[in-house]
Amino acid sequence: ARAIAPQKPIVALYVGGSETGRRAALSHTGAMAGPDRLYEGALAQSGVIRARSISELFDFCWVLGTQPAPKGSRVAVLTHSGGPGATAADACGRAGLEMPPFSDGTVARLKELLPHTAAVQNPVDCTFNKNPQDYFSAIPEVLLQDDGTDMLLVYVLVPEKSISRALQQLGVPREKVEAKTKKVIRIQTEGVANLLKTHGKPLIGYTYQTLGEPFIRRLIELGAPVFPGPERAVAAMKALLAYESIKGRLIG
Repeated sequence: ARAIAPQKPIVALYVGGSETGRRAALSHTGAMAGPDRLYEGALAQSGVIRARSISELFDFCWVLGTQPAPKGSRVAVLTHSGGPGATAADACGRAGLEMPPFSDGTVARLKELLPHTAAVQNPVDCTFNKNPQDYFSAIPEVLLQDDGTDMLLVYVLVPEKSISRALQQLGVPREKVEAKTKKVIRIQTEGVANLLKTHGKPLIGYTYQTLGEPFIRRLIELGAPVFPGPERAVAAMKALLAYESIKGRLIG
């Protein structure tokens, strides 16, 4: 593991380390599981990232396999609602991630894109956009260009039904709404994928919708992980940071 970890991340889930887990392992397999602290130390010394659940095992592998390496722990959060922004800020704070204020230049550029009711400090709360297309293009572009942003966490709430309803209200003929909705989803999700390619900074989404929602599913297909809630997204960000620390230690 120590030889492999500097070039390729390794994630492990160890079960049976607690007293109750050890009894379960013994009754199930007939083999005694080792104490949790022993494996905690062995995995850490070997450069292995430890997951605490099956969900974390897959979450960590997902971001480590799709996201660029972060240069630090500074996170910018983008939402269009106060509640999701506050929950993301709580998750970052509890995980020890920083959410620094933006530079004056970034704030000025955000004010050009957002209504006066928006909160333009970290987290950004758009409330609504002057141009709906900006949420997944111009606004994250500004945040990623800020020198104080190492990672971007974006709240994703784009129900397909809402896009279709908005297009109908704009006067799009009913028979053309479905095709136009798919086009909007394609353009916006491809814009997010391009941001990942051009900036080299992790961009991770979180949502309270199902991951089967067409917009979210397309984002995932294009390489942008979207998690159910900010807590799992932030834990995955921590795994990215952990791996950079492991590489530095083992190579050093």
